[in-house]
Amino acid sequence: CLFFFFSSRRRHTRCREVSWARRCVQETGINAEYMGLLKASMAEKQAPKRDARPENQITISAKRNVKLYIFIAKKALTNHETIELHALGSAMSLCVSVADTLMHFGYVKLKKTIVETIELDGMKRPKMRLVLARSADFQKLNDKANAVKKENEVAYQTIFPLPK
Repeated sequence: CLFFFFSSRRRHTRCREVSWARRCVQETGINAEYMGLLKASMAEKQAPKRDARPENQITISAKRNVKLYIFIAKKALTNHETIELHALGSAMSLCVSVADTLMHFGYVKLKKTIVETIELDGMKRPKMRLVLARSADFQKLNDKANAVKKENEVAYQTIFPLPK
């Protein structure tokens, strides 16, 4: 004769510790307001605040596409006279590609190039900063590109109309 006994009580370590912590809080009578303040202070300690980055600074990552950064740079140039492209390590080649494309089409002129070695997490890494100045023809070139984009969208919608 075989008997199987199944318990419905959960015995996971994590759940047990959480329930123990809740019981201790209830027994000691710590109110919810104090717990909220405690959680908020712990969140601040876990996520250190970074310095606010200027609006004209674009941090380039190797995980994104060149076209995205060109779009972001053109948007930033509509509001700022200069922009700074920042890149670390393998993203430096992407940074150069973005700057080269913008210069090739006449949107910007290279103002300054800064290459330095910084220490990050105990390791030395190369960092590049390119300062690009908006060209005198920027607004005219940007308006022309937007007009072409709009024409292409209209042509595409006439060929492939959206279903109603």
